[in-house]
Amino acid sequence: MKEKEVIEQIKQLRQDLTGLAWCVHMLNPSREVSLAYTQLQEAKSWCGKVLQEFKQDNPYPDSAKPESRNIEPQADVPEENPFLDQFNQLEEKTQTGYVKLLRKLVGDAVERMKALHIEIDFLIYSLSLEEDNPIAESLWIGPYTSWAIKAAELARIWLGWELDRIRQEIELQGKEYNSALRPALPLQ
Repeated sequence: MKEKEVIEQIKQLRQDLTGLAWCVHMLNPSREVSLAYTQLQEAKSWCGKVLQEFKQDNPYPDSAKPESRNIEPQADVPEENPFLDQFNQLEEKTQTGYVKLLRKLVGDAVERMKALHIEIDFLIYSLSLEEDNPIAESLWIGPYTSWAIKAAELARIWLGWELDRIRQEIELQGKEYNSALRPALPLQ
């Protein structure tokens, strides 16, 4: 795979990670859901660092200039959510159904990221055979790619924790409060 193709795939992954993060907003809020959202943001951010190592233009040139009032829009954002149709077609329109679908979609993204990581490693090796190629000399492309994968994996893991939270909530319905899962004292 050529450098340009790798860059395009990374940008597409960043768009997909944005779409997945948007899907998180369709879920009922919880600590686990918030952590999954944060990890998707982190995965996209690490992919951005990979692009930076590929010497792509900084999409946020004013972000470190306190004298500038300009705030650039987020880069690599899809025009519409590429996953919305899958949620709309879901028969099980519940927190459980949405979480399970989102876990599947995040897992699919992780697998694509792992495959791309292999392509990136091969590309870096190929570029290292050329003389004076600054990209081949980057020590950070591999770690940044690994960290992006780890963050996406953690998003999927936190969605698994959300499923367990839902299961516990269902088990507690109609039962007395369990102090390990619910507040022991009334709020007012």
